[in-house]
Amino acid sequence: MLNIMKTYLKQWSKEKPLKILELLFLSLFILTLPSLEAPKNIFLAGFIVVALWNQFQINKKLLWSTWDWIFLLLITSTLLSAIFPGIPAGEEWHGFITITFTTLFAWTLLRVSYNKNQIFFLFYLSIVTIILALIFGFYEIKISHVRNYLELHSVGHVNHSAIYLTMIFGAACGLLLAFPFKISKDFKYPILFVVTISTLVAIFATKSRIAIFVSLLILIIFIKILPNTKNIKISALFIALSFVCITLAFNNGVIEKSIGYYKIDNNSELKGYQILLGDRTRVWRTYFLVVEKYPLLGIGNKNSRYITKNLIENYVTNDGKQFKSDMYSLPGHSHNLYLTALVERGVIGFLAIFILMIFWLKNLLSDYKYIKSKEFGYLWAGSFSAWMSIFLIGIFNTSFKHENALLSLFFLSLYLMGKRIKVYNQQLQHH
Repeated sequence: MLNIMKTYLKQWSKEKPLKILELLFLSLFILTLPSLEAPKNIFLAGFIVVALWNQFQINKKLLWSTWDWIFLLLITSTLLSAIFPGIPAGEEWHGFITITFTTLFAWTLLRVSYNKNQIFFLFYLSIVTIILALIFGFYEIKISHVRNYLELHSVGHVNHSAIYLTMIFGAACGLLLAFPFKISKDFKYPILFVVTISTLVAIFATKSRIAIFVSLLILIIFIKILPNTKNIKISALFIALSFVCITLAFNNGVIEKSIGYYKIDNNSELKGYQILLGDRTRVWRTYFLVVEKYPLLGIGNKNSRYITKNLIENYVTNDGKQFKSDMYSLPGHSHNLYLTALVERGVIGFLAIFILMIFWLKNLLSDYKYIKSKEFGYLWAGSFSAWMSIFLIGIFNTSFKHENALLSLFFLSLYLMGKRIKVYNQQLQHH
């Protein structure tokens, strides 16, 4: 890892001092993202400030694109929810700051320009630094026994950690299967392969069924569509075999988790759905009830935790219905990306997320023709794995928040940066 950094730092030495500082802040942010809470935020703030200053020095004219409108809509919907919260509880402005800071990161990274070696380094760094987080995570569940499930220190809750790991697994698979490594000579390949398998083990350790399913789906898609060279066939074979072996090793834990959900609610009229959804049926019933009361701007950012049993009971009885407590659940969030946006930021917030999802997918589909490019294919794969992790797992978890949102937008921005380089080089060739 140190040798890789030295190699690329030598290349960066040709850059201007402030550009080196910008790259250094961004690298340190990626390095600490899954593991260290406070340093991560400091490095992120440093990157945004320096990168914006560098951009201002290069081009004082504001260039505007569709992505700028999307990021502006995300921030605006959050601002409106903070100004007009349906349930004022004090968290709405804290939520606004968090989401704005996250969106500003993507907005800033979208506007910077790096060469293909720097992009590769940042992408590779985001993958291999998961090892430090995994070492500490497995220490907590296997040695110190302070946790029952695997959790990345900065990411937190086991379900959120599973989403982060799925993105890393997809990006690692994409790099293994899309980049033409010289397996016998390039030391980055065996490191990347170990990280890929370790991340896969970690996903199973979280016992997140949707994360396991999405990881398998990403792997199958990549094997099908990415370039089919001899090296890629070898990599794909070993990853697929590892998937089978790890599935057999962790199978009991995943099944026991599903059966456990069924036993908890075996007297409920919802029990037929429990194996698949756990307690989500009751959670979603609760939050859809809240959406009916505050449809336009929602209850306020991060105010889901202030929905109380008494509040729900009042909503039900005021509608002339009988309140049955076992039909509702209040975990503090909706376990659904889209429902969370509806509850906290209303229809406007939901549209912001939906437009981001659709436009991101539209770009991926239109750029499918470039995936055989060694400079661009792995970036497309990383962006695709982020899209799958956020918007598919988001059906069952609140996926687009904090570290997961930052990592997904990081992969999106690198992909768009690589696309600019690809299109620019094609234009030069035509001329």
